[in-house]
Amino acid sequence: MSIFNFHYVTIAEPRQSFFMELERLFNRVCADPKCPFSESAAWWWSYKPFQPLPHEPVIWLLESAGDSLIKKVYGDQPGKAGLTKVRGNKGNISEIYLDHRANQGATAQAKMAFHELMHNKLQKGDELHTESTGLGRERFELRPFGDDLMFDDIRLMAPVLDKPVRQYAGSYS
Repeated sequence: MSIFNFHYVTIAEPRQSFFMELERLFNRVCADPKCPFSESAAWWWSYKPFQPLPHEPVIWLLESAGDSLIKKVYGDQPGKAGLTKVRGNKGNISEIYLDHRANQGATAQAKMAFHELMHNKLQKGDELHTESTGLGRERFELRPFGDDLMFDDIRLMAPVLDKPVRQYAGSYS
């Protein structure tokens, strides 16, 4: 079977086990029978993703909302703990801000990254927050991001992991 690759660009350094935590979440999706992949793998880049395939999403890890790539590229205001710009003319951008209180610790950072990549792969804005029971919800009253991956999240994500979604391919600078 094949491997689902996702990419992350580190402008700021995440917690040590962030990568394993994010792979763990995607591997749970890959275990679903409707998913065309059998496992996931993370690819790390600095400042610019290197040629992801059309179905492979990219998450940008930034120190703070003040570093927002979405603001630089699209002029949109950054989110609270993270944000995804979908259907932009230069491609999707998903980003999380490591200094936000909801993103403290590797597990919280991985959950927030997964949440933003749900927006990315599903091509959904805030309407995602009402369609999901777990990581798809926006729950900032929980510090850190406290929900877990639920059946609804897996049901939404499993069949779309192989669907092409245009990603921003420029550099951070």
